[in-house]
Amino acid sequence: MVDRVSVGLEHIGTRVNPNWSGVLCIAIHNFSEEAIRVNVRDVQNPIAYLAIEKLSSKTLTEANSDNPAILDVLRGQRHRNEIDDYFNHRENSWMRDNTRLLKKLILESE
Repeated sequence: MVDRVSVGLEHIGTRVNPNWSGVLCIAIHNFSEEAIRVNVRDVQNPIAYLAIEKLSSKTLTEANSDNPAILDVLRGQRHRNEIDDYFNHRENSWMRDNTRLLKKLILESE
């Protein structure tokens, strides 16, 4: 991400609570005067990293206490309807607290 910062992009780092499942949105701000294209499919130049850590003790909450997606922040943005359709599609229920499906997909993935 250092090369991205050098051209004017900056992100906000965050953590999620134990037992959380849902969509992770990463806010990226362009502080430069120029438009910058970000190719999210370019695995050679990632825009973010995800670290998963095993907890040393159990969490006090058993269920997800957070909203699985705060998509209202996208109100008025281009492609909002497409994002909503993707999020609400039945086969993507792993994004909405279906931890059983999420675990199955993770175990079956490479």
